[in-house]
Amino acid sequence: MRVVYHEHSGFSVRTEKHLLIFDYLGDGLAVPEKEDQALAFVSHSHHDHFHPSVVRWMEEGRVQLITGDDVDAGGVRMKPGDRIELSGVEIEAFGSTDQGVSFLVHADGHAIFHAGDLNLWHWKHEADDEFVREATEAFEKVLDRLRGRKIDLAFFPVDPRMGEGHEEGAMRFIEVMKPKCFIPMHFWKQPEAALNMKTKQLPEGVSVYALTKPGEWTDIH
Repeated sequence: MRVVYHEHSGFSVRTEKHLLIFDYLGDGLAVPEKEDQALAFVSHSHHDHFHPSVVRWMEEGRVQLITGDDVDAGGVRMKPGDRIELSGVEIEAFGSTDQGVSFLVHADGHAIFHAGDLNLWHWKHEADDEFVREATEAFEKVLDRLRGRKIDLAFFPVDPRMGEGHEEGAMRFIEVMKPKCFIPMHFWKQPEAALNMKTKQLPEGVSVYALTKPGEWTDIH
């Protein structure tokens, strides 16, 4: 797989037969061609995850568009628990702890998870204990649905706006799911939050790839 970072939570993944585009923000990706067999995913309607270019590409027949159920853009809308297959790609929608969904995508033998805004949004520096408890319960509920699934590549938030402990959701996700490759996202132009994940003690078999500059890419074997 070749993975390219397109800013914030936006990535493209080129597999053997498909181009998968996640939460693209409209910069750095060549307009898909029909032979790319491209699928564009929009986890939810927040402006930092959804750019109208993917709708235009769908209308031009360049991509198939798959969105969370809060997006009304003419694509295939999915809610948590939905499963579909498009062009030989299996897609399952899981919950979020904010808006929309997270996606687990099986394409050409690879299992790819994009969290959207799924995270442990504890906001400990400003929230009371009850808020933190409820946020933790909501996050664990989604993790329970994911348990046992194989994940080769995961994109997951490490949002520094939460202050101390902002990586706790990512670390818990890694502990439970043990993705082979973990790529941090949603770090709001503070690349140290992504790079710091490379210093963490992780379960055996988990590798972190920190892509911090738009256009930066890596090949994952």
